[in-house]
Amino acid sequence: MSGLTREAGNKLKQVMKLGKQRRDNRVAALEKEMGKSLYKLVVKGMSCQHCVAAVTEALTKVSGLSSVSVDLEKGVASFYSDSEPDYAVLKDAVESIGFDAGDLVQ
Repeated sequence: MSGLTREAGNKLKQVMKLGKQRRDNRVAALEKEMGKSLYKLVVKGMSCQHCVAAVTEALTKVSGLSSVSVDLEKGVASFYSDSEPDYAVLKDAVESIGFDAGDLVQ
């Protein structure tokens, strides 16, 4: 983006984010249609996109979870599961990489 003005670069980022949100919304609709429930886990201690990537990777490895996404600003990891996930397993996955797990809500 070196050839773009700051304003043009920001607009491009907004458009790219909008595309991701639309894809995420389509995936969420499919997951719901398949009978899966949305869960959210509070994750404390994240400060950058590397943290987001680490938490996403750790939770993706947990059996039974799908469509894992992590929101840095909200400090929340969202995912779908057929049944209520085991909080102890989620907590262990998050804490094993240096973050704190908070509440799990549906």
